[in-house]
Amino acid sequence: RVDNPVLTVRHSRFKTKRQPLRVVVSQGGILPSSSRIFKDIFHERTLVYQNKKLSFILKDLGKKGVMNLLVEGGGKVHASFLNQNFAHEVALFWAPMMTGTESMGFNFSKQAPLKKSIFFKPWSTEMIGKDLLVRALVQRSVRA
Repeated sequence: RVDNPVLTVRHSRFKTKRQPLRVVVSQGGILPSSSRIFKDIFHERTLVYQNKKLSFILKDLGKKGVMNLLVEGGGKVHASFLNQNFAHEVALFWAPMMTGTESMGFNFSKQAPLKKSIFFKPWSTEMIGKDLLVRALVQRSVRA
């Protein structure tokens, strides 16, 4: 892994006494035991799923009472949620910089025909520091 995220709520506007459950999904990747998510004070609120299908993970989380999920990941993860109709809303942050590899953004394995395109209906924008947050609802087969 290149990064070592903490996956916690840190912005003062959103801080709560109870941190949300952290869920890590890995498809064959090695998760070092030295990762910050396994060493901080919230390590007991971290679940790890390795080599599991998204449908299994979401059903299991539902059994645990999880009704909302914020997905932070790379382009393949985001595309998987969108392609399998598991995303209802997107929150896209644009920072005044570019980093990463070829799997930035939404990394779809093949281009879909227009009739199967995924459309977004933006409903809010907000500047958070120097970053732009755009929130949108996911729509299928309807132009936003």
